[in-house]
Amino acid sequence: MATTLLERLTTQMEQKVNSAYIDEDIMGAFGLEAINLDNISIEKWYHKNLSALPEAAVHAAGYNPQDATLDAEEFGHKVFTVDERIVLNERDWAFAERNGIATLGLENLGKMVGKGASRFFMTGRDGRLTSGLGATVEGHTNFLLDEGSGNGTLTRPLTVTKATAGVWSTWANSQTDILDIIANHQMKNYNLGTSVLLYPKCASKSMRRGGAATRESSPLDIAFENGILGTAAIPDQYMVTVANALPVVGAFDLALVDLSTIKIGYTRPLRTRTIPHPEGRGAKMESEVWFAPYFQPQEMDIAGTATFYKGVSTITAINGT
Repeated sequence: MATTLLERLTTQMEQKVNSAYIDEDIMGAFGLEAINLDNISIEKWYHKNLSALPEAAVHAAGYNPQDATLDAEEFGHKVFTVDERIVLNERDWAFAERNGIATLGLENLGKMVGKGASRFFMTGRDGRLTSGLGATVEGHTNFLLDEGSGNGTLTRPLTVTKATAGVWSTWANSQTDILDIIANHQMKNYNLGTSVLLYPKCASKSMRRGGAATRESSPLDIAFENGILGTAAIPDQYMVTVANALPVVGAFDLALVDLSTIKIGYTRPLRTRTIPHPEGRGAKMESEVWFAPYFQPQEMDIAGTATFYKGVSTITAINGT
């Protein structure tokens, strides 16, 4: 059966929007899981976590194991939706039918949904406030830069965090900060070979600047020399600081993230639909994604207290000038 002009046009529109989403989305670097695709009635993604087991028995040769009771605690995270819609009036729709979609700027729809999803994943905020920080999404603490509180919980584990050693105009401070974030990450059993160092774009020069003396490497060089998988410069609006501000070169945070410990579950992956008006008076384009981030909690005994961490380590309040 021949493809109609309407079918070709709507397909082109949806592909353009979806491609723009991919360009803006930073979540593709993390593990993706289908919770139950297109079952949007699911409100939570549930997991089970084994409670702490006793130490294994050591004794003279012979099988006499330490008995442990299998006790798994169930916990879950809410599924959230990021969505936006464009309404094309009758004249715009007629223009598209006659001239194609190249000059309509429809890719901005995909970009805005991609930005919204990425901001939410990193900061737990949306972009509807003009301040640049965005508004906190109520009921959500399971995002990458959330520090957690107290000893952490299964649903809100802690980052491994430390304040800066001092202003980076002194090379030893930048070296110390990079080595601290790597050492702290490794001491909490996270794998450097699957970890990526994230920094805001405003700090790009600071991350590349070495010291004046011989062999005073840049922070990026030091990070790679110590075995991390990679680095990524992240748009500033996704790297809101612990001090609740947009980063600047004089005040920003770093985050080292073990990619293997983070998964993103989808009930509806990115979907874009074009819905023409039944009487030919324009159309609507809808773009949406339904997902739940999951930061795998690790339980550790810290001075006799059960403490929960996630695979994110940070250095805060860095002055890179």
